[in-house]
Amino acid sequence: MNRNNLPGIVITGASGFIGRHVVESLRETFHVFALARRTQQEVGVPRHQNIEWILVDIGDALQLDRVFRVGLAWCVLVFLPILCHPNQLAGLEAIFLCELNQLIKGRGLQNGCSG
Repeated sequence: MNRNNLPGIVITGASGFIGRHVVESLRETFHVFALARRTQQEVGVPRHQNIEWILVDIGDALQLDRVFRVGLAWCVLVFLPILCHPNQLAGLEAIFLCELNQLIKGRGLQNGCSG
């Protein structure tokens, strides 16, 4: 669990129209790890104790590796946008490969969500 004892959720595309609304709607029931290319302030998402805004381009495997190396405590991934650009599909693949690598090293899914 996270420091606030809520289940963690990773939202990609958090700075997009749909993503920012998803982040705001889930912030009371999840610890939200919002992955975005633009800042929280730029997109108008208010600061909240349950939102961790992480600036990252999910199409960049090196950036993703740095993000997941810290061992985000999450068990749900929501991939936005639904209509995917090839770079975003590559980013989703990179997220799963990065997390798989962390699981193999015994560091992934530290909140016990792995089964």
